[in-house]
Amino acid sequence: MTNPAPKSIESLLLNVVPGAHDVGLPDQLVSEIKEALGTITEPEFLEAVEAQGKEWGYQPRHEIATAISTSIIKALIGVQEVKGKERIQEAIHLANEGYSVTMVSNHLSYGDINYLQTQLRMQGVQHVPLLVMAGPKVYSDTFRKLSSMSFETLKMAQPPSRASGGAADVSMRELAEVTRKVITEAEYWMNKGRILYFFPEGSRSRTGDLQRFVAASARYCNFEKSVVFPVGYKGTEGLLSLDDGKIHFEDIQVSLGEPIFYSKVAEKLEGPPAVKRKTWMDVLGYAVADLVDPEIQGVYCQKGSTEVDLEVARQVYLTMRNR
Repeated sequence: MTNPAPKSIESLLLNVVPGAHDVGLPDQLVSEIKEALGTITEPEFLEAVEAQGKEWGYQPRHEIATAISTSIIKALIGVQEVKGKERIQEAIHLANEGYSVTMVSNHLSYGDINYLQTQLRMQGVQHVPLLVMAGPKVYSDTFRKLSSMSFETLKMAQPPSRASGGAADVSMRELAEVTRKVITEAEYWMNKGRILYFFPEGSRSRTGDLQRFVAASARYCNFEKSVVFPVGYKGTEGLLSLDDGKIHFEDIQVSLGEPIFYSKVAEKLEGPPAVKRKTWMDVLGYAVADLVDPEIQGVYCQKGSTEVDLEVARQVYLTMRNR
């Protein structure tokens, strides 16, 4: 069930900004929101927010939402380093050259990608053509909807094993139909130069540790011309905290890793297709783990695993890293 629509953008934001708000939002933030709205009224914009995610599949980006998201993070956090920032331009170049470009990362918060996008915008990288895959829960809350409108998204269905809070209210038949639709649309938009961003864990980590990547995610990044950029987050779990649903920030870090070309890894994968897909996703899991602190590497601990299939993937990743 969705929350009642707020009467104003300020009332919406006051629900997520921490602290006492007897005097409302900071004047600078209010001013920037008004500037972002331009000639559109608040009710008109909030109506567009509420309409977001009504259907499965492609959802458009909204420049006003992008500007508001940027203003919030700029006001509360400010500019912080993005390690490997230069790789964004490489990703855009490859997408324009006909590669199917994806970005994968650990998933700590609904605000992970907003944080990355805003930091890039504040550091001069204005137009990153992100197409983000998002589950139903993103569209069940007004502020999450607004945040998702900062980039193009694909609303996907989730299997019961990965969904919660009513997000699994689809039949297996509908799940299959939606999945086919999303796969088709993902390929279509990647062919138009979009960078597909998805979280292979399938859900946010409740502990902060990396969870094993879902093998089925391989269908979005195992084309002949697939290239994947791993991304690692630390500290973003405070952005829309699980505890109180508000924005908090402490020691946030984000790092972008070197591109991994599927064609080069595929040469090293052995076994039937299902095993290859699983190994490929575990290779990407180790690539993401290489970008975060050891204490949150979870199942992809760089010291190795007693599970044979995980160790195989780790060795494949090491050959790619050390080439």
